[in-house]
Amino acid sequence: MGAKTAEPALPDTFQKLTDHLTASYAGLLTPAVVRKVVRDCYQPLSNARIAGYVPILVEHNSRDRLRQLVRRPDPTAPLREESDESHESHESEATPSPGLGEGFEAP
Repeated sequence: MGAKTAEPALPDTFQKLTDHLTASYAGLLTPAVVRKVVRDCYQPLSNARIAGYVPILVEHNSRDRLRQLVRRPDPTAPLREESDESHESHESEATPSPGLGEGFEAP
């Protein structure tokens, strides 16, 4: 009754990565958050046909997500991808840069 199902174990390579990242982000993120990020990055690649690149991809993606979480005011809130609409609204807010002349916008 109310028992949690155990999460599937990560392969040793990813458990070592989780341990390393947990130590790197100690005091900033909980071990549970780091574990979830690594698991979420590993899951879509777990059945990759060419497994040789999976560890480096998981590490890279995990580090990116953890950096995003640390920069957020509330690291426990779920990450949200920006929609195309919000991206377009930022582009339309561009202001002309001095010296570029009329009709040109700064990158």
